[in-house]
Amino acid sequence: MPRAGEQLYSVLVAAGSEAAGARLSAILPENRFRPVRRVGSGNEARRLLIDMPFDLVLLNAPLPDTFGPELAREIAADPRRGVLLLVPADAFDSACDAVEDAGVLTLAKPTAPQAVYQAMRLLVATRARLSAMEKKAETLAAKMEEIRVVNRAKWILIARFQMDEAAAHRYIEKQAMDTHRTRREVAQGILMAYEP
Repeated sequence: MPRAGEQLYSVLVAAGSEAAGARLSAILPENRFRPVRRVGSGNEARRLLIDMPFDLVLLNAPLPDTFGPELAREIAADPRRGVLLLVPADAFDSACDAVEDAGVLTLAKPTAPQAVYQAMRLLVATRARLSAMEKKAETLAAKMEEIRVVNRAKWILIARFQMDEAAAHRYIEKQAMDTHRTRREVAQGILMAYEP
């Protein structure tokens, strides 16, 4: 069971052999990573990702139907997913070059279970930071849209009722307080009533 404030992360493990998939799944403690689903090919991974929004994907390359970097890039196209790609040591540099700009974390194998676990925790931390930045960006975008709507309404009041900007601003603020609505709701009402 996760401690208070801890989140569970769903994981898809794609490995060419059942034994490799089981070893990788065993690295992930259930109190942080659950559910953990295993598949044996890139095509199975693609199909399952359509149906289930996994938080993290661990690809153990090569898979029977793909080497891995192209699949990793495809999966990482969804910014809500963290992707860890395990590749043979002799292919590490070329794999990194192929996936780094997509935000895919790559490890050379063989690798210690602790390194895989630490990489998965790094993906969790990175995902949390990106999520916080997304929320902040959405909040800023909403605030900017509110400012645009209120400004358009103020200019209508200025043009239609010969108010100056300060009076138009006070009018919208007072209407919002008096009617228990937001400034944006008042501004939208003005736009609906008077905008050509």
